Amino acid sequence: MNGHDDAPAADRPTATVLRRALKRAADGVSLDVTEAAVLLQARGPDLTALTGIGETYREHAESLFALRAVAREHNGVQEVIVQNFRAKPGTAMRGTPHARLDELAATIAVARVVLGPSARIQAPPNLVGDEHAAMLRAGIDDWGGVSPLTPDHVNPGHPCPGIGELAHRTAGEGFTLRERLTAHPEFVRRGDPWIDPRVLPHVTAPADPETDLAREGVLPWQSGGASLTLCGRTNLNRTVDADAYTLSLSEVADRAEEAWNACATEVRVQVGIHPDLPGTVYFDIARAVKERVPDLHLHAFSPMEVANGAARAGLSTREWLTAAKEAGVDSIPGTAAEILDDEVRWILTRAKLPAAAWIEVVETAHEVGLRSSSTTMYGHVDRSDHWLHHLRVLAGVQRRTGGFTEFVTLPFIPTNAPVYLAGVARPGPTARENRVVTAMARLLLHGLVPHIRTSWVKLGTEGSAEMLCSGADDMGGTLMEETISRMAGSRHGSYRSVSGLEAIAKAAGRPARQRTTPYGPVPAERIAAARTSDGVLPEPDGAAPGKLLPLFPTSPSAPAAASAAGCPSACRGGPAVARPE
Repeated sequence: MNGHDDAPAADRPTATVLRRALKRAADGVSLDVTEAAVLLQARGPDLTALTGIGETYREHAESLFALRAVAREHNGVQEVIVQNFRAKPGTAMRGTPHARLDELAATIAVARVVLGPSARIQAPPNLVGDEHAAMLRAGIDDWGGVSPLTPDHVNPGHPCPGIGELAHRTAGEGFTLRERLTAHPEFVRRGDPWIDPRVLPHVTAPADPETDLAREGVLPWQSGGASLTLCGRTNLNRTVDADAYTLSLSEVADRAEEAWNACATEVRVQVGIHPDLPGTVYFDIARAVKERVPDLHLHAFSPMEVANGAARAGLSTREWLTAAKEAGVDSIPGTAAEILDDEVRWILTRAKLPAAAWIEVVETAHEVGLRSSSTTMYGHVDRSDHWLHHLRVLAGVQRRTGGFTEFVTLPFIPTNAPVYLAGVARPGPTARENRVVTAMARLLLHGLVPHIRTSWVKLGTEGSAEMLCSGADDMGGTLMEETISRMAGSRHGSYRSVSGLEAIAKAAGRPARQRTTPYGPVPAERIAAARTSDGVLPEPDGAAPGKLLPLFPTSPSAPAAASAAGCPSACRGGPAVARPE
């Protein structure tokens, strides 16, 4: 049952063995090992009848009756492909004449009579010359896979006709050419056991719910017609470096308010791990932001910060997260995931959470009502099998909790990374690896995590546009200012205007629309603010265009000045957010 007529004769079941196996199975006779293997091969979702290899018309008919018996018994034959033999150099049957097209049409006609009107019968459109009409009149209702771009590897000298030409010839016989999935509609509807349950969501996603043929148009990540999303966001980070500085609670609230006035819908707060800050500092920051700008979504505190805060406050993870939610946190970033495989984490981030601890924090956050993003950082000491494992772990979490809003791909920036400078890590991912990780995420998380976000901070305009054509459907936020990637060595800027992000979407041939953090619609007032400011902050005295307010107050007694000297007691008495200059 193999249409690849250039396969070595020793590797290809002979027509006689195949017919005997089918007939004996239909008659209820036990099969020998060879026949059982042949029949097992034949019981896939489609069957191929190869004509022109020395068989007689009677053998054609007997084979078709045997196929019908198998189809009726097991109800598992989705199509019968009737293919004409073409001799090629270097094969065992290179001297055999080609099968005649009238013989092919006759076999198709007999197949239609024997197998009935509901059978799906297919003939290869690239092997019938100009006789497409004859094959349609004989009884086919399927042309199989048609690709004018890729060659038929079995018959490379016979390219497929163009879709438009084939549609025209099909219409000439009163039929409409429609795209279908690999699985025929009946088998899409039946699903398990004919389609593995793990694969079924990927099969049904592009299916038209009414016909189970291919959906008209395409999926969001496949077309320039589908809109991309972006989020108005500002980041507030801190560091534990000796030259760090802190902001008072009032200054934290000021910066959040600035971002809101410019158009932000989200503020991302990352406090970091500081030995002198109490575990409750995170709650104080959350309350300060929410009291000042109650409608601004607070996306704050990574799993590492959660674990640190809980330990310092003497609370369980659940108690700490519940308190954070009560203080105003709306969601948490799923950062510090890197690769959720301890083989990698031991080398890359041994000071951070083990994979199991990261998963525990995230799942607990989801359980108390705090959704999160999910991320990966790749291109360092990892391999492709680590990517697969990481995505499967995230898929498992999502099946259990449903709490991930998105998956974010973060290519490793090697420039200032100690693990790279020590010669342990490679210099970041290749362009191909960027595409592969994005595509893998789209496929493996499909039906679970609906949005894949690319990082313009790390990839720039051209790189991000390429990812938007590889499976990503989100560009992240305007940021207004970002320092983590810049400190790591990224050279793609630390903020983007709304129009700048729209330019990335345009480079990918896609329109863009603003979204909220959980991917909901944005209020008209926020959209209007974005159009007015373009996501760029005003320019107060001493600030560069588009940046937040000056980081160092003029008073040397202010917390920032104290922090510049090493973050002494000014940090200890109250909460602070610090970020590098």
